Amino acid sequence: MRSLRAAIELTGNSAIRISFRLSAIQENITAVIAGAPDWIGVSVKGEGCYAVSQSSNSIMKASLRVPFMITLLLRLCLNADAAPINLGAVRAVRFMIINALTGAPLPDACLLITDPEGLRQSRLLVASTPDGTTPSFNLSRWSLAVGGEKAPLITLIAGTETTMEAKPIPTAPEIKLVVVASLITSRPLSAGSQATTRSSTFINKFTDTNQQNLRSITRTIAGVASDSTGQVHIRGEHSDITYMVDGVPLPETLSGSMSQMVVPGTIKRLSVIVGGFAPKYGGQTAGVFDITTKAIAKVPEAHVNLEGGTYDTTNGGLQFSGPLSKRASLFLSYTATRSINVTQPPQPNDQTAHNTGASLDAFGKIAYRLGKSDRIDLTMNTAPDTMQIANRTSLSSYYASVGQGYGFLGLEDPSSGLLTQQQEGMDITQRETTDYGVLNWHHRFNLNNHLEIAVTLMRSFQRLQNHNPLVNVLDLQPDNSIEYNPTAVRSSHNTQISGNYVTRKGPHDVQIGFLDDIQSGHESYQIIPASQLALDDLAALDPLLVPSGSVARGTNGQPELDKLGNPVYVPNSAVVPTLLVDRSGFYRAFYVQDTYHFTHRFITNYGLRFDWYKQAQNLGQPIVDTSALSPRFNFSYDLGSGNLLRWSYDRIFNIPPLAQGALVGEAIQPERLNQYDISIQHQISAGQSVKLAYYYKDITDQIDVGLLVPGSEIGLFSAVNFTQGAVHGIEFTYDLAPPHPNGMNAYFTYTYSTAKPIGVDMTGAPVLVFRHATSNRVNIVYRRADGNIGWIDPAAGEKTS
Repeated sequence: MRSLRAAIELTGNSAIRISFRLSAIQENITAVIAGAPDWIGVSVKGEGCYAVSQSSNSIMKASLRVPFMITLLLRLCLNADAAPINLGAVRAVRFMIINALTGAPLPDACLLITDPEGLRQSRLLVASTPDGTTPSFNLSRWSLAVGGEKAPLITLIAGTETTMEAKPIPTAPEIKLVVVASLITSRPLSAGSQATTRSSTFINKFTDTNQQNLRSITRTIAGVASDSTGQVHIRGEHSDITYMVDGVPLPETLSGSMSQMVVPGTIKRLSVIVGGFAPKYGGQTAGVFDITTKAIAKVPEAHVNLEGGTYDTTNGGLQFSGPLSKRASLFLSYTATRSINVTQPPQPNDQTAHNTGASLDAFGKIAYRLGKSDRIDLTMNTAPDTMQIANRTSLSSYYASVGQGYGFLGLEDPSSGLLTQQQEGMDITQRETTDYGVLNWHHRFNLNNHLEIAVTLMRSFQRLQNHNPLVNVLDLQPDNSIEYNPTAVRSSHNTQISGNYVTRKGPHDVQIGFLDDIQSGHESYQIIPASQLALDDLAALDPLLVPSGSVARGTNGQPELDKLGNPVYVPNSAVVPTLLVDRSGFYRAFYVQDTYHFTHRFITNYGLRFDWYKQAQNLGQPIVDTSALSPRFNFSYDLGSGNLLRWSYDRIFNIPPLAQGALVGEAIQPERLNQYDISIQHQISAGQSVKLAYYYKDITDQIDVGLLVPGSEIGLFSAVNFTQGAVHGIEFTYDLAPPHPNGMNAYFTYTYSTAKPIGVDMTGAPVLVFRHATSNRVNIVYRRADGNIGWIDPAAGEKTS
């Protein structure tokens, strides 16, 4: 896979999206007065003060913000000249960054320490402790303090620059330092973690926060590609992503779902972890989306946004945050979007052929403090979506060798006399929703010991409805551009309990956790073929999906074959069966890990994870009941001069999508893999870094997700196993984030990777991987159990290799 990303984005609508703002100082003012990362990068609104955003999909914006004059006066006060702070004879110091208005500490805010004489390299500290303070900083060694060094606490206001003077020991010369308290967040991750963190500043600048998907954010991450249906491919794997919302892992949703767990506009920080996984991460680890939602404001705040643009695109959003009482507070978000170009269409010329979609999302978070040591958070989300399955129109003669969009699978050209799907009136609509609720109890024993227990309920629902022209399976056309008239319903219900206990003692940060996810699901499928070619292909895929009948045979007793090589199937009934799938299962896990600071430069994260997966269904496949114990070792070493080396070995157990039964072949097995990562990162300056990474995966029972009927335009996806797989790649990343509240953000990524599934799939069919000569996409061809050929051609938005 090769992918190239930069700060100016080419959208799926073939339109360039460029955003800019009138004044850098207005962004600075906003960051200072708000004092919270969820306000970063939002222009201040007031009389005579406007923010300009130009985009082909965003031609109108309206926002409600704090009055301009108030923020200006506060900014002038905060920047007033002040005498340097004299620290006296202290060896170490630590800092707390607070909100300019409320005085509340800001966890994950950053602190830049510089030497005005230029004798020492600038250092970046993060307020990563639960109480919002930075680690202790040793002034004489100009590095993080180790052991039990006592350090006074200095409180700074976010967005300010402060000069300090100190003598680390009474006889030492005086040291001067300049400290900048910044709102740019950079949450520290486990040692060896190959991750990219995006703050709300970045999200506001480079994504459409009202758009109900994470694609525009994940495109900025090296090694991540998204396809035309919104599904994410990470480091050569399809889906297999764990979403963690405010520290709680969410169960897996339905395969091929467009419904999103979290809307970008509610995100305070997103860490996309693609390697170097700590033992606490499991379930599905092609990637982990570790999401922190926006903090609840101390005073009432309201934000309203409205956008409109090309392709009849409309986006709107409303957010409210503030206290409900002395102990309770609330954050609400409601967003809606609609477009007549909702997904990448199956042809380049007509972007809007039966391609309308609408998404809604309602997100709510209530925090209630029981006392000094206990807090309960209730998070709820519902995301109903409706989208049309895009129709094929026609392709130019350039595609004549592979078909111009006419006939079954689009393999024919206009000379066939057939009409396109759009001309035939194909009308298939997909409706789905994902609802979840999380009740999370936090208990703090003391500063270094705390416990979290969470109960999660999730419901996923998907319905595929067709309003295609009716057909009679006893009198089918030989060929037709409409492939199938599908009706399908899928639902799943999850009940999950999870928890973790954290204790910190000296250089050790120990964490113990567990997860128990119980799930059940129901599916029904009726797939009516619209041509004889479609009937033959469906019968070869699974006889349970077609009416009763038999294979036509010639005078020699051999099966008659159609022009695609499938046996000709002759039905003796007009009733197309409905296939019912009932399933149940569970996923349980336990882990223990330790993050150990050998020295202030050398950190390791190591531990064990135990996973147990079980699933049964009613189609006759054997019950899957398997477990694994997985060791993980992740390391990082500070080489000095702004260089950081990370390396790791992780044994990983990836579970199949619980929310998708296996319809064809054997039951889907969990994926096991050994993953190796190494990277070196160089900090060019504060907020500016480059990273080069290499990874290798050796996979057994690799899990992929493809169309239930390969090549068809019906929107149904299913999981598939390959016996072996291997992936390796090189990634380069450049990130620029300003150390001050105002400044420029930029990114550049380049990825080269090779993914090769080999062996056989779960039906026992051999697998061959090759590059399609016309589309340049990687395709998979395999021999089915009936002796015929299956072909998987993912409609990816990225070129892969």
